Amino acid sequence: MHGIAIRSRHLLETFRCAILNPMLSAAGRESVMRYENRLSQRYHVLQRRNIGCRPNLHRDLELVYVCRGRCLLHTGGRAWPMGAGCLALLFPNQVHFFEDQGENECYLLVCSPDEFPEYQGVFQNQMPEVPVADCAGAELPALFRRLLELAQEVKGDGDPFRRGRLRGYALALLSTALPLFPMTAVGTGASTVRRLLDYCDANYMQPITLEQAARALGLSPYRICHICEERLHVSFHRFLCALRLERAKDLLSSTGDTVTQIGYGVGFGSLRAFNRQFRAYTGMTPTDYRVQCSRR
Repeated sequence: MHGIAIRSRHLLETFRCAILNPMLSAAGRESVMRYENRLSQRYHVLQRRNIGCRPNLHRDLELVYVCRGRCLLHTGGRAWPMGAGCLALLFPNQVHFFEDQGENECYLLVCSPDEFPEYQGVFQNQMPEVPVADCAGAELPALFRRLLELAQEVKGDGDPFRRGRLRGYALALLSTALPLFPMTAVGTGASTVRRLLDYCDANYMQPITLEQAARALGLSPYRICHICEERLHVSFHRFLCALRLERAKDLLSSTGDTVTQIGYGVGFGSLRAFNRQFRAYTGMTPTDYRVQCSRR
């Protein structure tokens, strides 16, 4: 779980630095990325007023239920309207954000797909054809309320069964929600961006090339370049390099590994290339960055 959360953090930071900031600036939006550090929290449950414009990219499942009001879900290059009784279901590595349409109130659940081995085949091989479903009349609000109550209980209260109850209600919620969403195989065009992000996230530490990624994904190099430029607003090589550098920043600030070990470990072919790219990305050398982190 710890490794997944760390990967989630640096993938998200890469997305913010290399993709979202220029994309949102071009759209005239404020470039703000919001991330909750969930290293010790397996189930992140909230009742939020005004879900707002919060761009996200992470490796978790995300469910948003609108209790009242309206909002828009932006994902897959489209805007999906949501009103009271609507549920959004977002799988790992789906680029998305919400936009308020006046006042609204929503339930939010974010949790790791690893908590639900019953549905691993669904999470790995499928994704919703449409990310929003009308769930009016379903028992979802009651399940969200119970999850929220459990999540707000004081941790360390001596109850050894609390996590089991959390998983039980989350599983009931997911089991109720999944049948409401027709699924499509990951191999279809609707999920190509997600497949590309998954591949980069799993293989960035290897000396992968555009051609290797194309073969692994069953796409042409031109198609991958087009996806990156059109949908992610960044080149394939720039995103891959930023992903490696964000992981290097994590390791420099949290481990005692040498700069050489880290540089090669995150996928750079030489220490010289690592130092050059790191300086261009952060404005300082890896060693200086480590010293700065140690002073915080």
